[in-house]
Amino acid sequence: MALEGNLKDFGLADILQLIFFQKKTGLLTIESKKDVVRISFVDGRVVMATSRRRPESARLGRMLVARGHITDSELRKTLQSLKGETGRALCKAGKVRREALIETVSAQLTDTVSQLFGWKEGRYEFIAREVAVDPEYGVSIDTEHLLMEGLRITDEWAALEGRFDPDAVYVRVRGIAADAAGLTPVESAVYAAVDGKIDAVAAIDMSGFGWLDAAEAVISLLERGMIAQLKVEAQPAAAAARRGSDTVYYIAVTIILAVMAATTIMNSAGLRAEMRNFKAVAARNAASESANSAKSPESASSGAEAWRQ
Repeated sequence: MALEGNLKDFGLADILQLIFFQKKTGLLTIESKKDVVRISFVDGRVVMATSRRRPESARLGRMLVARGHITDSELRKTLQSLKGETGRALCKAGKVRREALIETVSAQLTDTVSQLFGWKEGRYEFIAREVAVDPEYGVSIDTEHLLMEGLRITDEWAALEGRFDPDAVYVRVRGIAADAAGLTPVESAVYAAVDGKIDAVAAIDMSGFGWLDAAEAVISLLERGMIAQLKVEAQPAAAAARRGSDTVYYIAVTIILAVMAATTIMNSAGLRAEMRNFKAVAARNAASESANSAKSPESASSGAEAWRQ
């Protein structure tokens, strides 16, 4: 089965329903300017979802901390000595229970897919193929449940849209101390993640909480005056990197246009020089002909006689 097109013509809800009802197995790739997300299906159920912008392995550890399944210091210490995937490594080391891991991975997967319902544009492609599933730590989520959750989050996100910029970088406001008693766990985690170097999306991921809850925390902190958006001219290189490709493109175009203009000018100058040389040669030839025509008749006659002889 080959399925591809634009989200403007065929929305995510329609795509998921089609895959679910036909119980398809394969990989769905959705790509836009924001991100590239890949969702794996087995018999129409979602078993994996990855985001290029939001690395899942890094988010998983923070979500386990946020849910109280492991402390931050214990997570860091354990990962330094372990190799392999975060969840599997923590379970094998006895630091996280299998049930807790599967619950957290399911929440992470749901959060990743639910965000896609807010996308207004993008390309999608579904390729039917075999999908490997971890028999011990793998998850399988009902696609209909994801549809309902995604539509719910979309409705709630509509109330937040425009109240903050997810791509902007935020800083803590100096002179305002974080009152632990006055902040919710989500707000405390987001406030700790805001450092003036990463954008709001990265700060939300660093908090370890779901996208919608953490986004509401960002707005709450903004309204309290505890964080502020960094001005564009002061944005660090990490935040400005996303604009780097566009800048390079415009510089390249400017250079090409400048070279073309210089080439045109040089060609024009060369053409004018050639015209001057041509006129000079023509003038010399005309002068030479005039001099020849001024010779005496005798000379002309003797020359003709010599030719006949």
